[in-house]
Amino acid sequence: MKRFIFEQRVRWEDCDPGGLIFYGNYFRYFEAAEEELLRSTGTSEWEMKQKYNIALGKTDVGIQFFAPALYDDLIEVQTWIPEYDDKRYLMRFEVYKQGTETLLCKAHAKVICMQKGGERLRAREHPPELLEILETYAEEGARKEKIR
Repeated sequence: MKRFIFEQRVRWEDCDPGGLIFYGNYFRYFEAAEEELLRSTGTSEWEMKQKYNIALGKTDVGIQFFAPALYDDLIEVQTWIPEYDDKRYLMRFEVYKQGTETLLCKAHAKVICMQKGGERLRAREHPPELLEILETYAEEGARKEKIR
């Protein structure tokens, strides 16, 4: 399994008055890690959305916290794909203080590929380009008939 690693400095704007990352801001880090993972393969989320007229929507997200990240800490967000099918994928995230083995939090996001156009978005198969990316960062045996 290949993990993508995204580094981020904790900025004051991400913190509560006590200097800890406000919990909701972790989701911004996860979104940035997902975008940079795509960019590292030579494309971007925006380019793919335009090229294939798709939207990538989150259907489920969750997070567990174990230790705080503080203002000015350098953290790394590790991202990978434990499961995917023809229309959906699951992303996992683990956040560490850089240079340590201290797990700060772990999270997941289920993503569905949807066709834009018309009044409603409809689930559709992943474009071949996205499937290639998913396979690059997928755990062995990650391809499923259907994930929920």
